[in-house]
Amino acid sequence: PPPPRILEISAEIGSLAFAFAAKSHTKPWMHVKVERVLVEGKRMLDRCFKINGSLGAIEIIDSSVKHTRHPKILTGSEGVDEMVSFEISTYDSASSLFPGYGLAVKLSVTSPKITLLWRFITSLNLYI
Repeated sequence: PPPPRILEISAEIGSLAFAFAAKSHTKPWMHVKVERVLVEGKRMLDRCFKINGSLGAIEIIDSSVKHTRHPKILTGSEGVDEMVSFEISTYDSASSLFPGYGLAVKLSVTSPKITLLWRFITSLNLYI
């Protein structure tokens, strides 16, 4: 039989920015910025998959109070290269390499700064 195919993918993105708005509002209510996005994926032998990656800096801003003392809901600490890193692995139960479970997820969050104010929770409830 032919050898199993091994597939590798890699993506590196310098910066991503998102704005979230409701249909009833003309301005976005939240901005999200993610820098240094890195994702790598592999299809390994025996139909097993592994995806790992990292997010360098994450910033979430409550746009409704942009010019106040606490507009940032989530930021990372200065000098941290990776704020979030993750690894997701799937395994095939028919494989000789099967570890006894089908999915493994690892997540690491380093030095987040979270400012969660009641006004944000109240506003978020309107959209959920």
